[in-house]
Amino acid sequence: MQRIDAAVGDLTQPLRDLGLDENTLVVFTSDNGPSQESYLKAAYDPTFFAGYGPFDGIKRGTLKGGVREPTFAR
Repeated sequence: MQRIDAAVGDLTQPLRDLGLDENTLVVFTSDNGPSQESYLKAAYDPTFFAGYGPFDGIKRGTLKGGVREPTFAR
């Protein structure tokens, strides 16, 4: 979280310095759901990080756990 916070700060500070921060839309998003790849040599459990939270599904699926993703806009 500290790295993300610092990186977002590095992107938004120049906007503040130039007086553009109030007229600029900044969107931060992430990847959707966990994946279960068949090409990996070692077995991988997509539930390890609980990437889909309380929802069911994995990447490429149509269930909420596979399509929802965190996003914020300022």
